[in-house]
This record gives sequence, structure tokens and C-alpha cells, in this order.
Amino acid sequence: MSFFHRPRAPNELVKSVETDLAIIEEKKDAKAIEKAVKSLTKKAEQIKFLLYGDAENPPNNDVI
Repeated sequence: MSFFHRPRAPNELVKSVETDLAIIEEKKDAKAIEKAVKSLTKKAEQIKFLLYGDAENPPNNDVI
């Protein structure tokens, strides 16, 4: 992750996932689809971290 990256709120993640899925469903521009897939991959990792945490950070129950 970028040094200047701020954590996204769960509702922001969901909205951006919906946007990326809409781009993929349009199936018009291959580069836009590829970019949306990469973005979805990163967001899926962020959502997984929010739900499950990692070895050093437990999940935040307030978010769940």
C-alpha cells in the first residue's frame, strides 16, 4: 500500500466495488476492465482485512 494511503470506510469500499463491477459489466474498454479488476482485487484484500484482521491486528468489531 502507498505511504499516503488512508484507510477507507466500509461504506466507501462497497460503493467503489459497485462502481468497478459496473465497469466490468459494460464490457466496452479492455483497459478499463483490467484496471477495474486490479482495483477489485485490492479492495477485496481490504475487505478481508476489515473482517478477519491479520496476524498483528485483530478484526475491528465496530466495523463488522
